[in-house]
Amino acid sequence: MKLTTWRDLLGPFLVSSAVSLAVFRVIGALTSTVPNVPIAAVFTMLGVSVAFGILTLVIRPRLMLSPGREPLDPLAAGRVVALAFASSRAGVVIGGIFVGWLAAGWFADALNTPFAKTRALHAALCIVLSAALVAIGVILERACVVRVPRDDNDQPKA
Repeated sequence: MKLTTWRDLLGPFLVSSAVSLAVFRVIGALTSTVPNVPIAAVFTMLGVSVAFGILTLVIRPRLMLSPGREPLDPLAAGRVVALAFASSRAGVVIGGIFVGWLAAGWFADALNTPFAKTRALHAALCIVLSAALVAIGVILERACVVRVPRDDNDQPKA
């Protein structure tokens, strides 16, 4: 499996941003406002990011074959790689949706009331938390690279 690069994440981000911008522009044209961004979205993104951060802190030493730590089972490591891969992609798509929401609100000039500014703050916090989710997913994916335990007796001979 190939490691995730920024180019792999750019495509889904641009597509989700463009689609959400188009959808929110249509909704804005019909209702003259953009949809609400509830505070629950911020707490959900915070909970997911914290959960993945804790998972990374717990699993990474076992994947890095740290002394005194029991190595992770290969099947479990494969599941962690799939989870890290999915979390980075999901974070990019969610971030793109909220970027599209902010752009639609800016184009519609619908972010000038205090309530709309609060919604824009919620969207900005969701963007930051989705970026954290992407970073955690990429770090966890990099930690899952297969490492062979090094034996001091297997030194190459000259």
